[in-house]
Amino acid sequence: MKRQIKNILGFTTSAIAVLSLTTSGTVSQAQTQTEPIQTIAQANPVVHCLVVNIERGQLAVRRRPNGEAIAGLDNDNLVRFIDHQDMWYYIRVVRGPNPRVNGIEGWVNSHYVECAWD
Repeated sequence: MKRQIKNILGFTTSAIAVLSLTTSGTVSQAQTQTEPIQTIAQANPVVHCLVVNIERGQLAVRRRPNGEAIAGLDNDNLVRFIDHQDMWYYIRVVRGPNPRVNGIEGWVNSHYVECAWD
């Protein structure tokens, strides 16, 4: 599942068909345009991920990609995907063994999370 989501995130542009509605609610025309793909969070507002593959220590939750660590996550912590930037995912911690990190938002290395659609 992780590979599938990473492939979607890897695209930066796509042809998107757009239907234009008139004020009466009828479709006036369809046009195709190329624009950046919206983040997964915008396309599907609830994407949950599990922290995986941590062999030692914890996965750092950071203020910005490669920035200062504000918390640490363990394998099987449940997080909600919000956004992405290159190999980084912006997440919100949903549940873990340490309740003090629940609700924290920040950036994590995407190599250590596996996501699934709800």
